[in-house]
Amino acid sequence: MVSYLRAFPPGIIADDRGFTLIARNGKPRSRGQIILQSTDPRVPVLADPAFLRDSRDIKAALVSFELSLEIGAAPALRPFVDQPLFNVDELNSPAARLQFIRENGQSTFHPTSSCIAGTDPAHSVVNSALGVWGIRNLRVVDGSVLPEVPGLALQPMIIGVAELASQIMLQGR
Repeated sequence: MVSYLRAFPPGIIADDRGFTLIARNGKPRSRGQIILQSTDPRVPVLADPAFLRDSRDIKAALVSFELSLEIGAAPALRPFVDQPLFNVDELNSPAARLQFIRENGQSTFHPTSSCIAGTDPAHSVVNSALGVWGIRNLRVVDGSVLPEVPGLALQPMIIGVAELASQIMLQGR
């Protein structure tokens, strides 16, 4: 997931003025990958989040950006804006806006769905008991087993996965 949020150093924004707009794609379609470089667990994995690779995510980012600009320019918010933090006039094309989004966008750090659970090892990483296919006594119990990125708060879903895992383990499966 990408939020179009930029952290600014102290002093850029007055402590008693201003506002923040965060445009967030709650249901991104782009899919990244995590690749093991080695069987040695000390060697870091290669992670590619693949932000904005799917055209639907690009469209959502551009539409959200446009809406954020409209909201930010609303008369009711003018008293809180001394000057914009970037020159909107320079972002006069979809390509320029997308480049701005790519350079300033950040993840909301809710990665999920990288070890999908399922009934077929050809299409999933873990089985219905949350065990990794082909590896005994190894389970994945977190948001990575979700079949797709949820468009809502993750905490209840992860608690549900953990409760399911505890039931499975108590049953000896």
